[in-house]
Amino acid sequence: MNDNKSSFQEISIALENLLKDYQKQYPKTMGDVFMNNYAFWVLLISVGLSCVFYFGTQLIEYKIMIYESLFFSGTLIIKTKRKKISSTLLPQIEQLKQQIEPFAEYPDVKNYLKEFDIELNETIKNKQKYIRIHRICFISLMLVLVFTISVIMYLP
Repeated sequence: MNDNKSSFQEISIALENLLKDYQKQYPKTMGDVFMNNYAFWVLLISVGLSCVFYFGTQLIEYKIMIYESLFFSGTLIIKTKRKKISSTLLPQIEQLKQQIEPFAEYPDVKNYLKEFDIELNETIKNKQKYIRIHRICFISLMLVLVFTISVIMYLP
């Protein structure tokens, strides 16, 4: 009985530590996603605004701004070290959960696993939500700029 209890405690401590590590990994917040992709935002905004000004006024200076912003943003994208989503912790968590399964006959362990799964799924959903919201914002701004440029190009 004590062997079961001690081995369960060891596994559960390791499981909770892995969950904490997963929660601390990228992306922790919405701002983390935006800061990780700020070079793409600079590219989109600078090229988009330069195009809007160029097609609005037809001045050659704004055409030069387009090339400058492309160069600057391209350099920024190359130099920036982007964080990646780690895929190593989730398999480790699943492996440890499988080691706890033999203890699931006890009601306390069953409740622990249920609560752990709820917290893990909530963390996964939040991380996916942050990335999805970032993509929606980026694509929305891109569409607004493309629409604005197309309207300005065809104005008399």
